[in-house]
Amino acid sequence: MKILLIDGNYSLYRYYFATAYNNSNILRTSDNQPINAVYKFIKSINKFINENAYDSYVVCFDKSKKNYRHKILPEYKGNRDKTPDELRTQFPIAKEFLKSINLDYLEMTDFEADDLIGCLAKQAESKKYKVDILTGDKDLYQIVSPLINIVSPISGSNGEFKIIDEDYIFEKWNIKPIQIPDLKGLMGDASDNYKGVKGIGEKSAVKLLTEFETLENIISSIDKLKGSIKIKVQNDQDEAIKCKKIATIQTDCINYDYKFRNINKDLESEKQFYIKYEMNSFLKNVSKTKLENSKFKILKKFSLEFIDDKKENTLFVETLEDNYFTSKVLGIGLVNTTGTYFIKPEIAKEDLIFREFLEGKYLKNSYDVKKLIVIFSNWNLKINNIVDDLLLASYDLTHYIDLNLNYLNVYYGTDINLQEDKLVYTKQLKDYPEKFIEIIVEHIIKKTLVVNKLIPKVIKKLQKENVYSLYKEIDFPVCFYIAQMEINGIKIDEIILQEQIQNVQNKLIKLNKLIYKIAGEEINIQSPKQVQNLLFKKLKLSDWSKGSTSVDVLNKIKNQHEIVELILENRILNKLLNSYLLSFQKYILNDGKIHSIFKLTKTNTGRLSSVEPNIQTVSIKNDLQKRMRLFLIPSSDEKIFVSLDYSQIELRILAHFSNDFDLIDSFNNDKDIHAIVASKIFDINVEEVTFEQRRKAKVVNFGIIYGMSSFGLSEELNISIGEADSILKNYFLKSPTIKNYLASSIENAKNKGYVETIFKRKKYIPEVKSSNTQIFNKGARMAQNMPIQGTAADILKLAIIKINEKVNTMPNQPKLVAQIHDELIFEVSKTDVEKMAKLIANEMENVFKFKVPLKVNFSYGENWFKLK
Repeated sequence: MKILLIDGNYSLYRYYFATAYNNSNILRTSDNQPINAVYKFIKSINKFINENAYDSYVVCFDKSKKNYRHKILPEYKGNRDKTPDELRTQFPIAKEFLKSINLDYLEMTDFEADDLIGCLAKQAESKKYKVDILTGDKDLYQIVSPLINIVSPISGSNGEFKIIDEDYIFEKWNIKPIQIPDLKGLMGDASDNYKGVKGIGEKSAVKLLTEFETLENIISSIDKLKGSIKIKVQNDQDEAIKCKKIATIQTDCINYDYKFRNINKDLESEKQFYIKYEMNSFLKNVSKTKLENSKFKILKKFSLEFIDDKKENTLFVETLEDNYFTSKVLGIGLVNTTGTYFIKPEIAKEDLIFREFLEGKYLKNSYDVKKLIVIFSNWNLKINNIVDDLLLASYDLTHYIDLNLNYLNVYYGTDINLQEDKLVYTKQLKDYPEKFIEIIVEHIIKKTLVVNKLIPKVIKKLQKENVYSLYKEIDFPVCFYIAQMEINGIKIDEIILQEQIQNVQNKLIKLNKLIYKIAGEEINIQSPKQVQNLLFKKLKLSDWSKGSTSVDVLNKIKNQHEIVELILENRILNKLLNSYLLSFQKYILNDGKIHSIFKLTKTNTGRLSSVEPNIQTVSIKNDLQKRMRLFLIPSSDEKIFVSLDYSQIELRILAHFSNDFDLIDSFNNDKDIHAIVASKIFDINVEEVTFEQRRKAKVVNFGIIYGMSSFGLSEELNISIGEADSILKNYFLKSPTIKNYLASSIENAKNKGYVETIFKRKKYIPEVKSSNTQIFNKGARMAQNMPIQGTAADILKLAIIKINEKVNTMPNQPKLVAQIHDELIFEVSKTDVEKMAKLIANEMENVFKFKVPLKVNFSYGENWFKLK
């Protein structure tokens, strides 16, 4: 039998401090409970268990701060810092985990974990069991024997260990393990706050033990000692004996025969623990039941007998890769009251009865409906009567932005094992799908069954949690229009795009040659290390941030040498080339368009995010980047782009939330809010406000929504922190209602644990309960911003819904092609552009009644570049 004894105190301390150097990164639950140490502790234990290297496991802890050693030496360990509260609270959680998996742990009054480990190790040794002790505590080296080893984590490594055995100890100190208490008695131990013999270090102590073997022998042979050594031992012999006693592990503290046993996990108990402490990454390991192959059919032909014509039919489509515009479709699962079925893509594309099922009256649900709509659209199929989407429903319920079906399966609980076979996601499937058909079928069927089981659970919980309307009135209906937006795509003028690529590449070649000439050498300008050496070592420029060559740092020193400006220009051009131009070129499909995928569940605020390619980051601040928009064109010469952008929507929402008189009056009477705020900040009449003062007020107006600090404002306006601080203080002094509203947002987050939008979209913010100033400030900014930004995001989604409901029966109806922050871009017929622009703007402005009016600006043009 092979035993692993784990030093629980050592492990938790080690894992805590390994991840706590940057306190803002301590892993926490949504109610602000730190779990960084216990998370790593669990990960380590699970690794040992999964590797199946041991027959039995026991974890030992200290029971209390004081034990019998304090009676011998009251100041024992008295020099140690107090255990941080954020670590102390994790010990009970670690023990709760061990209970949840039926893994034994021991703690005993008056003894340390070391004593318990020593006792257990010696009992196991007496039975000829092999013992490993997981610890970094050198005190335990004394019990090493032919059957007992120390497994010590290597500092700075990625989970690697070194084995401490008798040979290691002899090679290190030239003594036997049993002599380690004697060694400690002589030389003391500063970490435990006992002194030993003053003036005797490790080298002298080892030499004495080599000659006399034990401390007692050294003392009894004191007359044989010479010089200062003799005097030192003679003076401190009582202290040495006391220190040896303290250093000696008590291997007889457990006065019964401990029964080592195999671990017998309770997966349900373990799962509930992970859910309770939000350790979602571990949930995938605790699913149980495997699918029975006899319970599904692989269809060669579709039939109406496979459809439930009264209740919902669950559909699930699996793709090899995330981009469902370009990925291979692996298959389709269908589950309903008639049975469970697998449908091959080639059958789904051609079968007329399957088409009738999709387009007909039959009720359907799925996971990621948007994906489903696009894939069927690619096959010239339309799907109607979809009633629920598990992905969107779960997003609105859990407020978790990294959802996947495996997580939901374990979180809500089914009896299906969704341990995804890695083979399903290998590139081999691109060429040999038939070879893996059994794996593919089982994989898809299991996922479809999970969706079928979970949808009613999640919908019921949505209703109970009072967020059903958010899901049913905003996020679910908008996904159909976003799917169509993705299908519409945006045409690319490939000639202009290629010209821009060539132009930027030529500029980079010339620019790099100039940089090499000035530098006197060729360097890799994309290498921070090489740029660092050039600027700070060779050219001796001011090193503002320990060798950093970030854009912020380079902007601070760009006046010190001409090469810095050139390096900044190089970075702009490289980003433009690689992140935009070449990226857009890569995603042009056969129809000459890009079809960006808009994620509905990837932000905490409800905003959409765009990928493959990301069209939301095409900047208009930089003229070179703005010119990129030239190659984004309508699908035909008869069409034109119309851009409709909410004007100052977040400030208008702030006016509604804060009930601030000046904000409400300004927006209701169409006054210049930035000039009004400038007059308040600088104590002047509105008529006296200069352009520069208005610009500063504008930065303040939008900055406070994001919790801008004095430092942030000083950076943005290029003014001193003192001046920035004065501006902010004056702003809040003159706008107490806004100050009170922002403070109440933070207080709400503290009391409830979350903040929410008008439409009940929640964001949990545990950071506002932290005693750490940096963490608290981060949470405070989120608490202030999320209700405003999230409400703006909800308003935009509602607008998309209302617009499409209004125009979907019109001839030449406008096509939504992009959403960028507070802006919608449509493709409309040139003949009725003004009419459509006004109609859409009207829908956007009247989508919701605030205390102030919503205002929309619009522009149009033959390409994105001409849009304002």
